[in-house]
Amino acid sequence: MNTEIFKQAGAVSLQNNQVKNNFNEIFYARKQALSKIFVGNDRNTNHFKEIATIKGVNFLDDSQSTKPNMTWYSLTGINQSVIWIAGGNMLQQSLYSLQQVAKEKVRILINIGNSDLIRPFEGIVKTIISVENIYQAVEIAYNYASAGEAVLYSPACGNNNETKQNSRDYFLAINAI
Repeated sequence: MNTEIFKQAGAVSLQNNQVKNNFNEIFYARKQALSKIFVGNDRNTNHFKEIATIKGVNFLDDSQSTKPNMTWYSLTGINQSVIWIAGGNMLQQSLYSLQQVAKEKVRILINIGNSDLIRPFEGIVKTIISVENIYQAVEIAYNYASAGEAVLYSPACGNNNETKQNSRDYFLAINAI
């Protein structure tokens, strides 16, 4: 009996198993990387935290959404008309990827501070209002909101260091209504 045939078959089998293992490791790593890109790896308890419902209007805090793809995820998860409060000190990425979802979901965009944020939405969102701070934004959102709508604070820009303070300020502004 020729044992060389068994040695060759074993080597081929070993190589196939190594290729399969390498492929699975690369595929899993790619899947994890894409998940971090599209969903974000810095989500915490603020994702869709409902702060209050006042006169049938849901006030949602998603202050952790400091990237456009995280805001996209937030907007697509809401099944009602949205008044979107956005903005912050830093605009690092293009917001053009949010145009379609804004056209479908956002009735009013309230921009805090950063005027670069509104350019992608001119002609897409009918009403765009610029304010200086979160307190003004919440007051305007409250005055314009109708029962059955959601007011979403999802900055789409900024940095993670700002998010805790912004979340607290949003909460305080809602409680001041």
